[in-house]
Amino acid sequence: LPFSAETRVDLWVRRLEDLVMKMLGQRPTHDYRHLHLFPNLLFSFTDTLSLVQCMLPTSPTTSRAVVRQFGRGAASGSRRQRGVARIWGKASALITRQILQEDFAFYRQVQRGLQAGEGEGMLGRCEERIYAFQKWLLDVAKSPPSYVSPERISSPCSTPSE
Repeated sequence: LPFSAETRVDLWVRRLEDLVMKMLGQRPTHDYRHLHLFPNLLFSFTDTLSLVQCMLPTSPTTSRAVVRQFGRGAASGSRRQRGVARIWGKASALITRQILQEDFAFYRQVQRGLQAGEGEGMLGRCEERIYAFQKWLLDVAKSPPSYVSPERISSPCSTPSE
């Protein structure tokens, strides 16, 4: 699917979020961030909501999703703004639920491949990468720069083709 500001759906959502932000007394930034912390933690941030999703495997064929969504509050304590925040929170929760239900259908197909393994499971052929990533994350958390590219993560197993 095209995910750009030129699609009708994206333009409609952007205008709707702009309207909600204006009604909440906030200024839209039009930022969208989607973060994936390997292997099972996802974050999404927009002007009007933040979403946290954790996928917990319960067997080789099933998982449990833990999802928390947080909505934007009103800039002031006005009754109107609190009402807008409440209505938008409920509406965005319904939209998010629908999107996640569509995603869950794919998760079953992805997870089904776990049964095809013949040996002990592992995250990758070179699990030192996990240590390298965790070390990088800890270093960034101690003194975060304005931006650190994940390409700067080095692993003794990394090859240019990976």
